[in-house]
Formats: sequence, C-alpha cells, structure tokens
Amino acid sequence: MSERWTAAIDALAWRTIRAAAIGHARATEAIAGARERRSRPDQVRKICLFAAIANRDNPHVPGLGDLISKNLFLKLLRQAYPNARLYCVAGPNLLRRYRDFMLKHGYIDEVVECPEPGARAPRRWIALIRTLRRQRFDLCVIDPSSTGLRAIQAYLSGIRERVGVPLDPVEAVFVNRTVALDFAQAGRFPDLLDSTRAFAEAAGVDIGLHVPGPGRCFPYVADEAHEQRRGLRIAVHIGGDAHWNRRWPLTHYRELCARLCRIDGAGVVLVGGASEAAEIASLRAAVIAADPAADIHDASGGSLNHMAAQLDRADLFVGNDSAPMHIAAALGKPVVVPCGPIGPELWQRMYAARVVRGEHACSRPSAFSLQRHGQRQFSCAEFHCPYAYDPRDPTYPRCLSDTGVQQVFDAVLDSVAARCGANASAASRC
Repeated sequence: MSERWTAAIDALAWRTIRAAAIGHARATEAIAGARERRSRPDQVRKICLFAAIANRDNPHVPGLGDLISKNLFLKLLRQAYPNARLYCVAGPNLLRRYRDFMLKHGYIDEVVECPEPGARAPRRWIALIRTLRRQRFDLCVIDPSSTGLRAIQAYLSGIRERVGVPLDPVEAVFVNRTVALDFAQAGRFPDLLDSTRAFAEAAGVDIGLHVPGPGRCFPYVADEAHEQRRGLRIAVHIGGDAHWNRRWPLTHYRELCARLCRIDGAGVVLVGGASEAAEIASLRAAVIAADPAADIHDASGGSLNHMAAQLDRADLFVGNDSAPMHIAAALGKPVVVPCGPIGPELWQRMYAARVVRGEHACSRPSAFSLQRHGQRQFSCAEFHCPYAYDPRDPTYPRCLSDTGVQQVFDAVLDSVAARCGANASAASRC
C-alpha cells in the first residue's frame, strides 16, 4: 500500500475516533446531568501537563523565560496535590532544549515525549494515547498553546479531570474544569498574574482572593562552595536571545557597571550563558582598565544551577528581558529591567520589577510587526530597527539605545533604598 493511501486511512481513522469521542462525551455529560465530580486532593496521584508548544516552523517559541514564568502555577499545583507526581507531555524539540530545566528547576517529576506538534502521524498520536491510558492520570492541565495535544486527547486517554481554556466548541466538550480568562478585563490582555490565578482556581488550588508574587519558585541545588562577602551584591546580565534583540547597549552597561562599582561596599557579578562569555569578558576588562579597584566578577558560563546560585546570592538584578531576569524574579529578587520593543505588560504585576522604558511610540506592542522588506524587524514610521542581534555589528532598537544610563542607575538606587533602607545612604553619594 502506498504512503499516500496509508496516510489517508490513518487520517480517516482519526476523524472517526474524534467524532465518536465527541458523541460519547456529550452523551456521558447529558446522562450525568452535571460536570464530573472532582477528586479530593489526597486522592490525586498523577497529574500531566500537555505542553506540545514548540514546533519545527517556529523553533524559537517558547523561550526559557516563558517556561520559568509557569513555575509559580506548577509550585501551587504541587502544594495543592502533595501526593501527586507531575508529568510533562511535550514534543522532542521542546524536550531536547528544556528536559534538564523541567526536571531540575521546573517542578516536573517525569517527561513523556509526544510526536512533534504539527506532525501528521495519526498512528503515533494513537500510540501516545495508549501510553497515557496505561499511566492512569487523575488530572490533566492543557497549556493554551499546546498544538495537537488538547482536551480531546486527555479524554481519550481516560483522564477524568481536564483543566483548560476552551478555545473552540469542540474543546469545550472535553474541558470539564474551565479556565476563566477574561480577555476584556480592564481593556487589556490577561497577564501572568491573571493566567496563574485562573489556572490555579480551575485546577482546584485554594489561592484566596489573589495570587501573590512568585516569592521563591525556582528550585536549584545550593551545593556550590562560594566566598562569603559583605556589602551590596548586584547581578548584571548584558545579553539575551540573539534572534530577538531586547538588549540595552553594551556601552551603556559598561558605564552602568563602572558606576555601580563606585557605590560604597558594592560589587557586580556578571551572569550569562556560554554564548555571551566573550562580550561579558570584554565588558569586565574595560571596567577594570578604567578602575583597577572595581569589584566586578565574571560568573558567566556554567550550568543553569550555577547561574541560579549566583543570582540567589545577589541583592539585586539588573538586566534585559531574558531568562536570567525571570530566574532572579522567581528567586524573589528585585529586578531592574531596561525595556524596549516589547514591554513588561505580561510580567510586571507578577514580579518585583522596576522597569525603565523608552518613550518611542513604536516600542508599544500594538506597533509590532514581524516582516519589513523581507526581513524580520520592529515596525516604526521613523526607524527600521533590526529584529536580530549580531555581535559582530551590534545595533539596537532606538527605544533601548535612547534609554540613558542615569535613568537605569536611578532605578537601581531606588531599588537599593527600598531593600536596604537607611543602609542605602552611601549609594546616594555615588
């Protein structure tokens, strides 16, 4: 039999299963007369998270920061169901990049691989459903961005309680713990605080009237020896994902770090990944060349656990909208963030953040465009800022390059004063 006929038969089989599942679900609900009864928290032994959210056409979604931002919800879920193990069902691309993060820093106990989202492989999806049925999950949470892995698959997998946003009429048939997100609330798109509250309530988490800030929701192993030091410790991250330029200019960071090192008793710790090591080393060398007494340390490279340890020892974080910022905020640290093309609306209410933002109208999300002259760029009537960052020829969005060092430094002083109180008087003399 040809591959075309095999694919056609597989697709027909899946459509038949889907139609039968919809009919069965509606009939079951009509007979019951109500939604399915919820299990008591102590009865729940296995919870799965459907997260088929990365695909071959858009490999840059999601970023590590996107996953870190879900940690508060997962922490609340673990606290509400203390006897349950938490599984994440995701595609190979996502697991290849983030398996270690999920298992070590993301409250996930085990991962289950599903076919790549968007893959036309009905037999593989059916095999996955058989695997999930054998696991006998009690509760499933469906990420709104999950593709090909939705509430119908949870229903076919025998999962009785299904938490999700009913994105269409078919989804509404199979979701029996509806996430109530008000897309018209206060005239704005729901942010992380809204979605965390809504998912937690739908999942049976008793959160009271509101979800607090993240506090500490980034687990890591604090087993690395480190030197005990006194004084103010400021973590600085100068980098970010190169495919999407949200970086404050390096020259600005160089001047800022020099000024931070002149605060009485203050030291700067530069954090970042291996791909940023050269720029970090260059910045540190420039600061020391100008002031050999500057207390500035290069802690870049190493594991995610190493970075978390460095951030946890800091009193304050200054850096771009990137994964280290989300880690610092998830560790309960005050963060100062120069923002540009995409603002802080999604996460600002969740984090203890002081945002310094350019005033160009084109830096607002409503003006954002992915395509201009065949190249991905930010939309602007006056400037044509590049979408990507090239360290060989660094250029920056105008909304970031026009944000001055004094603006960010003042925000740091405000954060120091709020955290240290009277001990911040020395900083004001810098």
